[in-house]
Amino acid sequence: MKKHILALLLFSIALVGSRAQLAEPAKPDLSDDAPVVQTDTLRVPFDATEADIHRADVALRLQKVLNKADAGRCLVSMQVFDLTDSCYVFSHQPYQTMRPASNQKIITAVTALSVIGSEYQLVTPLRLSGDVVGKSLLGNVYLRGAFDPLLSAADLKSLAASVHEAGVDTVCGDLVFDISMKDTLRAGWGWCWDDDNPVLSPLLMEGGKCYDAMFPALLQQAGVTVLGKVCYSAAPADARQLSEIRHKLTDVLRPMMKDSDNQMAEVLFYHTAASKGKPYASRKDAVAFTEQIMKSCGLAPADYIVADGSGLSLYNYTTADAMLTLLRYAYQNEQIYSALLQSLPIAAVDGTLSKRMKGTVAASRVQAKTGTVKGVSTLSGYADAADGHRYAFSILVSGTLSSKPARDLQDSLCVEMCR
Repeated sequence: MKKHILALLLFSIALVGSRAQLAEPAKPDLSDDAPVVQTDTLRVPFDATEADIHRADVALRLQKVLNKADAGRCLVSMQVFDLTDSCYVFSHQPYQTMRPASNQKIITAVTALSVIGSEYQLVTPLRLSGDVVGKSLLGNVYLRGAFDPLLSAADLKSLAASVHEAGVDTVCGDLVFDISMKDTLRAGWGWCWDDDNPVLSPLLMEGGKCYDAMFPALLQQAGVTVLGKVCYSAAPADARQLSEIRHKLTDVLRPMMKDSDNQMAEVLFYHTAASKGKPYASRKDAVAFTEQIMKSCGLAPADYIVADGSGLSLYNYTTADAMLTLLRYAYQNEQIYSALLQSLPIAAVDGTLSKRMKGTVAASRVQAKTGTVKGVSTLSGYADAADGHRYAFSILVSGTLSSKPARDLQDSLCVEMCR
């Protein structure tokens, strides 16, 4: 009882100096029975549970951190949700449209895990057309680009060797690279020319290179001579598969999230786009899938802009509420949540959070995606509160001259979530 009385006194005092937003402006919920804290002051009823009191205390401390921060020179949008009790903890300008930077990768990951699934594999097939007479192929060799950043030189050697192992030492036709997996655009919408931009070619391989210049030599080394030319065209339907290389989606997802690898994000973005088998899949095809997921969560796609998969584009726009909604959606879908959680950086442990929140209560208890472009710093993910509840949160900051103050603010907020 004393704890309740003390908590009520704290709330009354804080109400005079701070208007922390425990209330969430009306938005569609993700479930029919999820209770949402709907209060526009810091009143706590006498029948409040320990969890209610803890959430209110967290909200007060989060507001105090924001009040102390030099937020006048930047814009902060933030939202926190208690996943355990399914209610909002804190909101601060949650519908302010902001650039997500690499928090865009959460949108890409959740969409990909929803559409193509965590068991999806990137497949690079080698096909042949025509008959084999003696040791000569009276047709073409087709190598389909799978936009696979994990494809190694050893993988390509294996594909080349499979032609010779099939009893072919001479290809009377052409070596054809099938680049129909995605569109022919080589830059993302809204990318800056002087950024270190990803390679958007289906013929991508490990190290950000394209293998069309390498593969003819690998065939020659394997003992196969191609008499025709090197060209680019889709393989015919009757071309028969000889061999293939496969890599797991989760092996792309981990560096994409842990290390914020832009190349990996664009790979996942376009594999989602191509998932229905449409040739030359485009950014718009990927966006259509993203909008489907948004609609299923109760979000209005017209309120946001999905420009790319990585967050490099100047044209991406989202809100803290949208980020939090997608994190909640992932949490409610075990296969999506499991794969996403394993890929997120862990505070003070690994990835882009390895050096952040060290020596604080948030160390190892925050798993979140960072995001940084000029003037923008973002952090969204999951945190374990002191009462054992799991929170989802999104903190978007823009208008900063340097990223350090914004990161320090995000870290302080995370510490209060976990305290």
